[in-house]
Amino acid sequence: MPDDIVYKNNIVLSDYDFQRDIDNRLCMAELSLFDVDILREIVDGSLKISIKQLARDFDASIGQLASTLNKFKETRLIKIDGDAIVVDKEMRKYYESQIMKFDHSFEPDLEYFQSLLYKVPIHHLPNWYSIAGMADNIFLAIVERYLLTAKSYQTYLKHLKFKNPVMHAIVDEVFAAPDFQISAQALMTKYKLPRQQFEEQMLHLEYSLTCCLGYQRQGDIWEEVVTPYHEWRTYLRFLRDNAPKPISNVKSIVRTHEDDFGFLKDLAALIEIVIETEIKLQKGDFSPAQLKQFFGHISAEKRSGYGQRLLTAISGLELALITPSLIKPTPSAHEWLYKSLQEHTQQLISYQCKQMQEKMRDYHELVNNLNPLVKKGWFFLDDFIKGLTAAVGSVPSVTLRNKGKKWRYMTPTYGEEEVAFVRHVILNLLFERGAVATGTVGDRLCFALLHQA
Repeated sequence: MPDDIVYKNNIVLSDYDFQRDIDNRLCMAELSLFDVDILREIVDGSLKISIKQLARDFDASIGQLASTLNKFKETRLIKIDGDAIVVDKEMRKYYESQIMKFDHSFEPDLEYFQSLLYKVPIHHLPNWYSIAGMADNIFLAIVERYLLTAKSYQTYLKHLKFKNPVMHAIVDEVFAAPDFQISAQALMTKYKLPRQQFEEQMLHLEYSLTCCLGYQRQGDIWEEVVTPYHEWRTYLRFLRDNAPKPISNVKSIVRTHEDDFGFLKDLAALIEIVIETEIKLQKGDFSPAQLKQFFGHISAEKRSGYGQRLLTAISGLELALITPSLIKPTPSAHEWLYKSLQEHTQQLISYQCKQMQEKMRDYHELVNNLNPLVKKGWFFLDDFIKGLTAAVGSVPSVTLRNKGKKWRYMTPTYGEEEVAFVRHVILNLLFERGAVATGTVGDRLCFALLHQA
């Protein structure tokens, strides 16, 4: 996808009565534990409640209760008629969807986002989200356009533009925060935002499918916190928790080859020998004595396979003809010796690409997952595969799936064929061209990405 793509932010909060949302958010931001308990009673109880009875139920004074009720009077949730609290039916319905934010189990997920959409007149939504006005289900159309795969959502985030740079900064802060969560107060302090302005920006960000506002109990108070939408935060946690950690004791690593470009240099050395001396083979392979003579720098248990790989490369690059009993150099072998290491690398890459053909898409998917590890140290191969999210073989892209009312980005499970492909690319193709160094720690394979693959 071109880098100059821009997702225009067409959300216009004034298209609906957003000020009511802001007023209620301002009220909720100031609620104490006691206030929230009373709010639950109002939302879950009848439309008419006795003040004296409510005070007795919560072992509170009339004065303490009056202070709390005044907060809800300002939001038009209730009216006071003598000793009675009269609850507004429409506002109670509004708070039914809002009070769940104070539950420990609350997740600001796509079901919550869908509840936000219900507040906006439906004819505005196609313009807000650049979707067809005739869509049967606007929510599902939004999911399909922006969220369906992890890759499509990352593209959306990358190219989303806000007029206010502070909103970009908030998103960046949240996505970079420990556990992808940051307190609202920290953001307001850092960016010098009055609470009303902050609440309005957060409402805009929620409609923009980026960040959400929630509440966490901290001692005797409720603290506003900002996180990504739950589905994306869960996926980010998966990536974080399964990211391979660099091997700390690098001295324990036994390298396959001490030279980063060892395979190409061994290839050139073998060609020189082939040109100068007739090399006889035993059924298309080196004899044990030849393996030790030519590849003594490779561990004994790996020499046979290493020799076969060099023979395959020499044949594929058309530098020699391999028969069951002999290696015969071609005219190209002489030219090869006069080329630079960089030219050798490019020629080998071209050959490898021709060999892969139909696997090139899988290869590029894998490389995109590998490149963040460039020059970051040594990693165990099995740890890398554990956190891999590339769409390789029959494994699809990380896709958003609905299970009942719960959405989730489904991370891949690789079969033997996919694992074999990953191992082949890293341990063979990238090693041979010098992009990767490989080795072992005990019986565990490891690698280091030396430059962009």
